[in-house]
Amino acid sequence: MIDHANKTHPVSSNGDSNKTHALRDILQPSILKPFFILGVYFFLYQFSGVNPLTFYTVEIIQESGTNMNTHTVTIVLGLVRLGFTVLSCILMRRLGRRPMTFISSVGCGVTMIGLGSYMYMGEQWAAEGKEKSAPWFPVLD
Repeated sequence: MIDHANKTHPVSSNGDSNKTHALRDILQPSILKPFFILGVYFFLYQFSGVNPLTFYTVEIIQESGTNMNTHTVTIVLGLVRLGFTVLSCILMRRLGRRPMTFISSVGCGVTMIGLGSYMYMGEQWAAEGKEKSAPWFPVLD
């Protein structure tokens, strides 16, 4: 069986032809555009704060002023994340990647804004000597 690459790009004696053709193939806009989009997508995902929220869930729940068991809440939040991961895998086949990415991005953005606003207001309330209201909000968010 003859390899497709060997048919389309003949091999030279020094192998430079293959490298040149491979580089030319990679630098085509049809390859670079999806690569760039995925790079931006992964960059935004990593720097959106998902990992710190996951690693510091116990401390965030404690700072919210709730009287719930922080470790139990962390386990429940992990189970909720697992459930939504399974649900998104099921919906991915029906809705497609683009709508699911949009829904996920909007959902994450709204909850991050809500959590950030609550934590900011909590600092303001503490500075004024007031008690935090709705300590369950970060758990719901």
